[in-house]
Amino acid sequence: MTGRLQLRPYQERAVEAVKAAYRAGKRAPCLVCPTGGGKTLMGSRFALGSVEKGARQVWWLAHRDELVEQAAARLRAEGAARVGVIAAGYPATNAPLQVASIQTLAARASKGLPTDLDLVVFDECHHLPAPGWIEVVRSLRPKLLIGLTATPERGDGIGLGVDEGGLFDDLVQVTTVRELQDEGHLVPCITYAPANTTKNLSQDPVAAYLARAPGERAFVFCADVAHAEKIAISFIGQGVPAATIHAKTPPLLRKARLEAFRLQDQQPLREAGSLDRPPLVLCNVYTLTEGVDVPEASCVILARGAGHPGIMLQMAGRGLRPAPWAGKTRCVFLDLRGVVHKLGLPEADREWSLSGKAAKLAEKERETKLKPCPACGGMVGIWSSDRDGWRVCPLCRERIAPPEPPKVEVRELHQMGRLASPEAKAGALKGLARAAARRSGNRAGWVAHRYRDKFGEWPPFGAARQVLLDMGIDPKGPPREPEPNEAPDAPPGDEAFTDWLDKAVG
Repeated sequence: MTGRLQLRPYQERAVEAVKAAYRAGKRAPCLVCPTGGGKTLMGSRFALGSVEKGARQVWWLAHRDELVEQAAARLRAEGAARVGVIAAGYPATNAPLQVASIQTLAARASKGLPTDLDLVVFDECHHLPAPGWIEVVRSLRPKLLIGLTATPERGDGIGLGVDEGGLFDDLVQVTTVRELQDEGHLVPCITYAPANTTKNLSQDPVAAYLARAPGERAFVFCADVAHAEKIAISFIGQGVPAATIHAKTPPLLRKARLEAFRLQDQQPLREAGSLDRPPLVLCNVYTLTEGVDVPEASCVILARGAGHPGIMLQMAGRGLRPAPWAGKTRCVFLDLRGVVHKLGLPEADREWSLSGKAAKLAEKERETKLKPCPACGGMVGIWSSDRDGWRVCPLCRERIAPPEPPKVEVRELHQMGRLASPEAKAGALKGLARAAARRSGNRAGWVAHRYRDKFGEWPPFGAARQVLLDMGIDPKGPPREPEPNEAPDAPPGDEAFTDWLDKAVG
């Protein structure tokens, strides 16, 4: 067929991995690929390949009008001779390849739906557990099923795997955001965030935008409709054209605002009866997290929190697609609540599963603390370095001088570990007893724990209690109010310590 796009190497690997899963006896793999990685293209290869091999009924399911239209357009562009659409306002056809709205199927389910389909492709399949949808897919009784998503983890903890009541029996992770950035398929992401996760916004969204990405097309994700309207008015008040899109925005106006935003042209708005200027900023509430493809957008502003990595990645992903024709070289991600400290950077490697548990950061990511680059201000987790030992910012590529070597402050060195001398151990026991005098609760237990931290062994039975008594200190200690910023007493130790405690302090 003509017009078919060449698959990228990682896409070819993904297609082969799904085929291998089918050959191994799996019937419903879930293909996970970051936003902008080409999930629709990969899914279309399975749909078209099945039709070319004689499949009678192949259905592509999606949950939003934009996704239905995009899938149908992609399948036609890939060379499909006939593509039917099952959605409100579309005429019925007997084409072997159908793109269907899951809501339309759910509404028609009582009248009966076709069964024994050869293949069902479910786009954005993390929405499958929505009420009634999973029953619709089961009623179609597909011989093979494939799910497409960037984020299989859901905020409500419901798993997509068969063991959790879902439909998918295998997970195929295609690639990562970082790999796509390294290969040029996604742009680098410069993240700005406060030093820690915050309950309130760390900056006014308009001020943050004007400081970091003035004049750029930006998506702003807001807490609710009133919040979105307020922020849009603030942008307009500062001379930045802005508009809102939310669930109650009329479909025609919503489409016109998106098109005017993408093209920076007023014509789509005029055709929709609006005299507004084309917006540079779109403030939205839960409507532009997926199914929206505007590569020209180069700034994403989180003016709300995010409790799970899935929603955060969907939002950040709106700005990661490349647009060289627009001069776009990177995405500015303004995380005004600092959620990246809890959920990781958009490009962090993650370990996905179908169990419903939140995605985990890869081991190397969990060990990393985010710090701002002193040159560009972007939040960086993993730094590279050059031969001279200087850190190199992966965002702006500036060389950051290594920190000054520590100054020497002459202090006494103390023996530690099991091989320390008896004198050192006895001296430490007395020093700990003096420190314990300022504490409350089981002072002998606290001394024993700190002794073990220093020397890797418990003190002789009764030694902690006796040294406290010798110094006129109550081993169990009366309760008292803790000092400001004082660390809590050490928690109970392991079973060995419990046995020791019974004998030592009775």
